[in-house]
Amino acid sequence: MTPTRANGLPSLGAMLARSSDIVLADSQVSRQHAQLTRTATGWHFADLDSRNGSVVNGRPCTGAFLNEGDELYIGNARLIFAHSAPAAPSREMENA
Repeated sequence: MTPTRANGLPSLGAMLARSSDIVLADSQVSRQHAQLTRTATGWHFADLDSRNGSVVNGRPCTGAFLNEGDELYIGNARLIFAHSAPAAPSREMENA
């Protein structure tokens, strides 16, 4: 199964659903399935009481902070969590 790729998450978070910020076109995915939220301590995943549930790293999950490379299964979709830290300002910009 090929992981689903979602580029450019909104800076504060996103809804994962059949019709939302990140669309998962799958009948096993609820209309409001899960939420990704950026917090001061990292990205938090929360299942929104979906009918079929969510799995993180092979275990049923209602909520968890995500780490680079974590595997999420929502319906038949396999997603790999990856994020990039903001680029540090270059020295040229600092001296401008």
